[in-house]
Amino acid sequence: MKFNYKLHRLCGASYGTPAATGSGVLSSSSKGSNIVFTSDGNSLLSPVGNRIQVLDLLHHSCRTLPFEARSNIRRIALCPHDDRILIVIDVNNYALMVNFHRGVVLHRFKFKKPVREIKFCPDGSKFAVSAGKHVQVWLTPGVRREF
Repeated sequence: MKFNYKLHRLCGASYGTPAATGSGVLSSSSKGSNIVFTSDGNSLLSPVGNRIQVLDLLHHSCRTLPFEARSNIRRIALCPHDDRILIVIDVNNYALMVNFHRGVVLHRFKFKKPVREIKFCPDGSKFAVSAGKHVQVWLTPGVRREF
């Protein structure tokens, strides 16, 4: 018997899913989740509940990344420089920093205020998060350890 299986397809709305109830009061423009294209434009990342589905537009296939968030995903952002870092934020403001190619969670953290948007700078060295009334700018971790 083979017990080593991978999840390939998910049931549910692929994008634009409404935010979970009880996650705080937000304006109607911030409800739902976003979709992201990879830098080469060949793949589409779409949140489905608390998982992320990657749709390969060239080969007409889809796969599900092997991690899951604590609750429904509100925002995702992919580093435009090399598609290495993926940041996932759920409706309860818990964030995951993920190595996109390997599907490994690098770090987990929580924002104190509701996150409305997250964007990487064009070179991928920093990312900005709008949490509450403030904008936080963070440095993106590199491949090598830097102290």
